[in-house]
Parts: sequence; C-alpha cells; structure tokens
Amino acid sequence: MIIQDKAFQQLKAAEHLLQVTFPLVKDPKLLIGILYNLSAALDYAMQAILQQEPAVPQSLNGKLHFLQTKYGIGKNSIELIRRVNEISSAHKDSSVVFTRGSKQVICTDEYAMEVLSAQELASFIEQARDFLKSMEPANRKQ
Repeated sequence: MIIQDKAFQQLKAAEHLLQVTFPLVKDPKLLIGILYNLSAALDYAMQAILQQEPAVPQSLNGKLHFLQTKYGIGKNSIELIRRVNEISSAHKDSSVVFTRGSKQVICTDEYAMEVLSAQELASFIEQARDFLKSMEPANRKQ
C-alpha cells in the first residue's frame, strides 16, 4: 500500500469513528482515537509529499517550514498539523484525562487543559481533507 493510500485510509477511519461510531456509542473516549487516526493521516500525508526529497528535516517544525516554503502548503494546513500534534503530545504526556459531558479533557502536569470535542474534530477532519488533496503532484507548487 502506498503512503497516500494510508493517509486517506486513516482519514476515512477518523471520519467513520466521528460520524458513525461516536453517535451510536456516545463515549467521549472515542475522541482520542479519532485524534490519533487524524494525526496518522496527517503524518502519512507529510511523508507522501516529502518522500522524494533527499534531505528532509527530522523535527516537526523543520518539516512544516519545508512544506510551507518549498511546496506552498497553506498556513491553515500548517496550523492544523501543529494543533493536532500539540493535542496528541499533551495526551501522551498527561497524567490525567477525564470526561466532561461529551468532551474529553486532557490535563498536563502543569495543570494546563486541552478540551477535545466532536465539533473541533469535525473541523480538523475537514481541514485535513484539504491538506491531503495537496499530496497529489498536480496540486503541489514546486
């Protein structure tokens, strides 16, 4: 399976979890699973765009700068990748995660909170769909 297909597969899984599974089960813990599928889709999309490059920076900020300057990826897509990565990292590093209503609350060790909602994830998925379109060579600015 090629990298582009993996990106679309992860995005499709995130959409299915959000639109079908989450309304049926009504368990806010699924929001974290949706976030991780979305994060994987964005990572695969970045890999697909950068796979032909001989020297790609290893840091996320380096990759994002490369995508923005060389490929003309829009500021909205760059901010989406940063935001999803930030929330994912906060969850991985958090010692406390709890449910409040239909939202998932992630607490960091410094008592900062990230609140994850279905509406926010739906917005992320729409933005991610636009970013995944930029994987296609015809849509890239080089």
